[in-house]
Amino acid sequence: SIISERIIRNENISPFGEVKSIISEVKSGKSRLDFYIETKEGKGIYLEVKGCTLSRDGVALFPDAPTERGRKHIEELIKLKNKGFNSAVFFLVFAPAVRCFSPNSKVDPLFTEVFEKSLREGVKVYPFKLKYIEDQIYYLKELPLCEIK
Repeated sequence: SIISERIIRNENISPFGEVKSIISEVKSGKSRLDFYIETKEGKGIYLEVKGCTLSRDGVALFPDAPTERGRKHIEELIKLKNKGFNSAVFFLVFAPAVRCFSPNSKVDPLFTEVFEKSLREGVKVYPFKLKYIEDQIYYLKELPLCEIK
């Protein structure tokens, strides 16, 4: 997505530093991941991007419906991490009054399980709070993860 590419290329926002190249729609295993990024330091990073619009009680929640596809993408990122690659996921959060991000265990407990495993395995998670105003999208901040219950 254009939004994620702008975040990746903006050194003030991007968690990856200066980027040398970005390849979209990269095949890995049985999945197609959103990006493969090479940094100036030579690090390669596989990246998946998810949109998040659901919130409850100040918590941004993903997914809003069960997502087998989303779970498979996270599982693929775990496999890549275990093979020695860097892997990450962006959650683009469009929910105004949120203070933190959490997987939505009530809606998709299997996704939550895989999400928690990805954190333990070293997949990096970046929830970015964004705001849409008059055809413009603004970066507000990176959200912390909520305490998972």
